[in-house]
Amino acid sequence: MSSQVSGLSDLLKSNLDRGVSSNEDELLQRRDIFGANTYPRKKRKSIWRFVFEACQDLTLVILMVAAATSLSLGIVTAGVKDGWYDGGSIFFAVFLVIFVTATSDYRQSLQFQHLNEEKQNIQVEVIRGGKRVGASIFDLVVGDVV
Repeated sequence: MSSQVSGLSDLLKSNLDRGVSSNEDELLQRRDIFGANTYPRKKRKSIWRFVFEACQDLTLVILMVAAATSLSLGIVTAGVKDGWYDGGSIFFAVFLVIFVTATSDYRQSLQFQHLNEEKQNIQVEVIRGGKRVGASIFDLVVGDVV
């Protein structure tokens, strides 16, 4: 078993006692050759997706129908100049609620994503250049002795 581990360490140009070199250029070269110790992240939702989701609220849909009805009846009965006030006010209130809801949900999503990234950033000790060094799991390279 020990010969397999030492053989693997030789292939990776790593030393079991000293680890890999702490030279930044060599660490970058290892990251370029073997890839970074990360995974692809999910694409986050845009603000427009949150706007669309806010528009799906049943109460707001009912209010939009009521606003359209009020707007059309107001224009028919009082004319365009004075008849749009009630329906226009309801539309304005609905769009304001949609904007506030979407903005709030979007900000919460960003905060959750930031907290999740902090939670996943685990610190470990590696041996580089013969010294114990603290490193993030995202900064590990192939050949590190953890």
